[in-house]
Amino acid sequence: MKLYNKSLFPAAPLGMAFIASALENAGHEVTVIDAIAHNSRKTSKFKGDIVLNGLTNEEIINMIPEGTQLVGLSCMFTQDWLNSKKLINEIGVAFPEAAIIAGGEHISALPEFSMSQCPALTACVVGEGEETVVELSKAIESKAELGNLQGIVYRNANGEILQTERRKRIRDLNEITVPAWHLFPVSAYFEEGLFMAVGLKRSLPILATRGCPYTCTFCSSPSMWGTRYFMRDPSKVVDEIEQLIKNYSVDGVELFDLTAVISANWIIEFAKEILKRDVKITWQLPAGTRSEAITEEVVHYMKLSGCNVLSYAPESGSQEILDLIKKKVSIPKLLKAVSYSNKEKLIVKVFIIIGLPHETHKHIWQTILFLIKCSWYGAYDMVPSPFYPYPGSALFKEVVADGKIDLNTDLYYEKLINAQNLFGIEFFNKNLSKYWLRFYFLLYLLSFYLSNYLFRPIRFVRTAINISRNTPQTRGEHTMIAIIKQYTGLMLKVIGFRRAGIAPESPSSAF
Repeated sequence: MKLYNKSLFPAAPLGMAFIASALENAGHEVTVIDAIAHNSRKTSKFKGDIVLNGLTNEEIINMIPEGTQLVGLSCMFTQDWLNSKKLINEIGVAFPEAAIIAGGEHISALPEFSMSQCPALTACVVGEGEETVVELSKAIESKAELGNLQGIVYRNANGEILQTERRKRIRDLNEITVPAWHLFPVSAYFEEGLFMAVGLKRSLPILATRGCPYTCTFCSSPSMWGTRYFMRDPSKVVDEIEQLIKNYSVDGVELFDLTAVISANWIIEFAKEILKRDVKITWQLPAGTRSEAITEEVVHYMKLSGCNVLSYAPESGSQEILDLIKKKVSIPKLLKAVSYSNKEKLIVKVFIIIGLPHETHKHIWQTILFLIKCSWYGAYDMVPSPFYPYPGSALFKEVVADGKIDLNTDLYYEKLINAQNLFGIEFFNKNLSKYWLRFYFLLYLLSFYLSNYLFRPIRFVRTAINISRNTPQTRGEHTMIAIIKQYTGLMLKVIGFRRAGIAPESPSSAF
């Protein structure tokens, strides 16, 4: 069997590692092709100024073993879909006898659409994949009727696209086999820094919980996981950390949970288990978490047990907007959580979305004031992201209903690929022009970081030192170093081309 991954973000594909483990545990011979890790420095042209990062489609296909019966692909992010559908159909031509299946957040949100765009697809796995993929592989091997399985969308003998009953979530996460990292080029993640954690040299992701009980309207989680929230036994999570230290000499782990801190009792028990065993590890929450369960006691134990980075995801500083997007966040409580975290000397990061459909100038200025307050209470880093409607979210359906997205053209995906390009950002806001929102995007950054350095001048010194030493401690510093390297390299390239008397190409965006 063969699995494939291409990702915008530099991180080991945790979901695929779980699927590979489930298949191997069921007795299948599994081959993994991680298109990024196998050659992370390689880029190739895709379309216009868009380039692919990692192996080309031809190289991926050439690595698929002869006689492969089932090819599985992961498409987590919608911006990957343009090439994912191309690759799926190319694999179908190269391996006409093999069954091809796909899964991931994008696939789970749009399974029928994915099938319609990819004639080579045999089936799509909807939602949690371990049990479904094992049953699907068995059915394909025995040529059984796929309609009897749960949790898939498939094509029947008449070419009709049909969906089966949704599979129930796995309730006991302790029964799931740990990720099969031995099948992956793990050394490449460390050598090339393919992880989201900052300040670490050897880091791998883990999952302590699954799902999220909240229904934020911008999030696609409900279509992937539903709203049930399950937690692993804290001792089992620490067992896994100890195995990662033993097998891969990691110095850190990242909890890729959708919402890691919901139960104060769970996180304290997890921290105490690390302390009891004297596990030497740094752990981080790079994806953001909620603040409701954060107390002085919680952050105290988090810090003692090795947590050094804690990310919050308020998304907006306007309570009115938070209520509209069903975020269910109390701004005063969140600021208290930031303060508690800062007192324990945790690096605190906040995530903000700009350009939500119903935002007005008033809401933007409320968020700017909120960011300054976050800075005052001790937040160290801030990541603003333009709102972009993702399939499976309530706001996506709203934008589609307004006729602002056509999934059958490439434009939506191309804009999504360029969503972090300040001068290429497109917004779906009903009240503010893209020019105002681009200005506010810059103002978010300026108001936070200028106030941060004003309130705590020592941080400016630390940032300068970290950048000069290429030892970033925050995502902001990491980004600044990347920008400096990018434009320094571009300047050198321009100088070199000018000396040669030819014009350079413009810098490209990648996915």
